Amino acid sequence: LSWVVMFTQSRSPYIEVVQELAEPILAPFRRIMPNMGMIDLSPIMAILALIIIEMIMNQVAIVLLTGL
Repeated sequence: LSWVVMFTQSRSPYIEVVQELAEPILAPFRRIMPNMGMIDLSPIMAILALIIIEMIMNQVAIVLLTGL
């Protein structure tokens, strides 16, 4: 979200809340990903991880519900 602040030149309280909510999710990916200067790929990795988790949970739900 730093690019939003960069273009608006001010820090909105809404942006700060979103950053505080996103940081616990993004922090593990920032530790894993190599430093690429100004480019932060952790949001992309977090979204991919959430998509994979969703796919796994859908498959588990299908197996459990069809087994009833």
